[in-house]
Amino acid sequence: MSARIMTTIIGAFFWVGLFLCETGQTKEPDCPFDSLRVAVNYTNNFNRNIHHDFWKPEAGLETGLATDFYSGILEIGGTWVKYSARQKPRPDYQSLYLFVGWGLEKKVMTKLRGNLSLRVGDHLMIFDDDFVEPEGRVESELAVELAGGVSLYLSRQTALEISGRYRRVYTRHRLELAFFGLGISRSLAAPGWLKGILR
Repeated sequence: MSARIMTTIIGAFFWVGLFLCETGQTKEPDCPFDSLRVAVNYTNNFNRNIHHDFWKPEAGLETGLATDFYSGILEIGGTWVKYSARQKPRPDYQSLYLFVGWGLEKKVMTKLRGNLSLRVGDHLMIFDDDFVEPEGRVESELAVELAGGVSLYLSRQTALEISGRYRRVYTRHRLELAFFGLGISRSLAAPGWLKGILR
């Protein structure tokens, strides 16, 4: 599938999420930290720029934890993607983005919700190079990510997640990455001890 088609698809999911948040009804209010939503997503870095001339992205994985906040949704999570060097001796590397975010979720229909969130975190690049000292193999950079998507609830607790994300990494030369995500989430009641700590 071409990058242009993928860009169109991811853009559609983002704007659908934005439209749903603008036109939908506010999700029924819950007490802060009463429930937790655990999500696991396949993720694919589909855009192409000068960075991708040197490294090829492989399929990745994102996991996250979200909860109702006093206003909106609070989330934490991580995204892992491996990048393979297109030419040696340039090393392969693994990307790990650890983030915290805040967002909004709106209910459109009984089983459909749209969501938007802003994330800030640490974008780690872990290079596979045996000729470099261990402390020099990891590069850490500030990154900001905008995420949007839809959740289709298959049951009261389980939902199919479709999302699009745009990340800007503040390296010397800005790194811009766009992702498509597909996965599943499960809502659980937060344990009492955890609610006591968070409140």
